Amino acid sequence: MEAYRFNKTKTTPHISFDPATGIFEIKGESRPENVRTFFEPILLWIEDFFNHVKTNGINNINPIILTIQLGYFNSSSAKFIFDYILKMKHIKELGLSVTIIWVHDEGDDDMKLAGMDLSEMIEINFEFQEVRGK
Repeated sequence: MEAYRFNKTKTTPHISFDPATGIFEIKGESRPENVRTFFEPILLWIEDFFNHVKTNGINNINPIILTIQLGYFNSSSAKFIFDYILKMKHIKELGLSVTIIWVHDEGDDDMKLAGMDLSEMIEINFEFQEVRGK
């Protein structure tokens, strides 16, 4: 299965989902003008990946490490981020190892809390990493 990649802009995050390596990343800021236009292709790709795992099993598929490092995301983006993480939970339920790493700037309690809330709502454990701000 081909990787999904999108280079970040001022309003959209860097997206890289690479099943060959198992490295999935969402990094930057997320406040696209048209949220649905930006996020739907990504959600469709994740759905295709889920179906691929469901059909072919977990053999020969690398464990997934999803790193989410957002300095900011708007409320419209939050729904899609929720959907991505929920789909990762479903992939994990198929037996594939999935680790979600929520990265936030040192002292950014709001971003840490956002990750904790998502983790609790979806009932999947996150690893939290704090990094020094710029």
